[in-house]
Amino acid sequence: MKFFGRSDESELKPEWLDSLALQVNALEQQLEFHILANHLFTNAKALVFVGTFLGGGDGDRWLGKGLELLDAEVPEQFLHDGAHYERSPMYQTTLLWDLADLITLQQISDLAQLNRRVLSWKETLAKGIKWLQAMTHPDLEISFFNDATFGIAPSLADLESYAQQVGVDLPAMPGVGDVRERLLQPSGFAVMDWPVGHRLLADVAPVGPAYQPGHAHADTLSCELSLFGQRVLVNSGISQYGEGAERHRQRSTAADNTVEIDEENSSEVWAGFRVARRARPFDVELHEEPDVVCLIASHDGYRRLRGKVTHSRTWRADSAQLVIEDHLVGTYKIAVANWHLHPEVQIHQVKESHFTLAYLTEKKLIFILKVV
Repeated sequence: MKFFGRSDESELKPEWLDSLALQVNALEQQLEFHILANHLFTNAKALVFVGTFLGGGDGDRWLGKGLELLDAEVPEQFLHDGAHYERSPMYQTTLLWDLADLITLQQISDLAQLNRRVLSWKETLAKGIKWLQAMTHPDLEISFFNDATFGIAPSLADLESYAQQVGVDLPAMPGVGDVRERLLQPSGFAVMDWPVGHRLLADVAPVGPAYQPGHAHADTLSCELSLFGQRVLVNSGISQYGEGAERHRQRSTAADNTVEIDEENSSEVWAGFRVARRARPFDVELHEEPDVVCLIASHDGYRRLRGKVTHSRTWRADSAQLVIEDHLVGTYKIAVANWHLHPEVQIHQVKESHFTLAYLTEKKLIFILKVV
């Protein structure tokens, strides 16, 4: 549609338009109600674009059907804090770009049906970018929660530029004090910032949406950490889809910075895009004590096991240090706290239960990880 829109009408060959109409007719008969989520959203966008471009009886029907779907899916899929409900920063960026495309289409076409909806789309885009800004590291790249990796979706900078081009007022980045904290609800993520380029991102989110968890990982209570603008603790992210062993490993609890009990996943991920019994966070609190910010959360994902284990984690931060403590209630044979380091981080054991992590930059960063 974008290519056709930039072409002179005389350059458009009839067979191209026939092919386009054939493809959208096939799409109309195969809308992905069996998958829903981002698939159905993208189906709706396609119907709106083709219907706007072709017009006529079929075009008006496609436009109407696409808008009807968007009217239902935009408020369904975007939560009140701006997050897309699949809770993947990668898909967040992709779908916000789709929204910016729809706003562009409204500005070019000036169709009354689009004009009535554009304010709502702009509000959703602005809130979605605000959420994405919070879930981005100081290097301006996305965090790896659920299905996420680099190089697939547009960058945050590209998305912000596009939003400004279509007249969306972007939220101002808040100022930084000693430690600044935010609890993003209802999506379920916590953010702590320090004024020297440190950022902690923590997953205290439910697996969602409940009816389509295909892009979810067993990563409850995982976290990522940047120090002085550089990534130190990172989740594994993804490199492939499908149903193979590597896809299963990348969705596992062991692939994220959280606790694994008896070699089981906190949520039962299976096949390529399925989840059975899921971990549910509870008692999530983010509060300030004198000179300290404290995040506390628990989950019940291991209560399905014989030992009925509850995992609780506390992140306690002040201007000088971050302390992460795990507490397990129940019986188990093996408990492993996984910590995945950025490839440029080296770890050296200096004495029993103490490790030094050295970040390889021009000025080497040294900090201590104490295992109790």
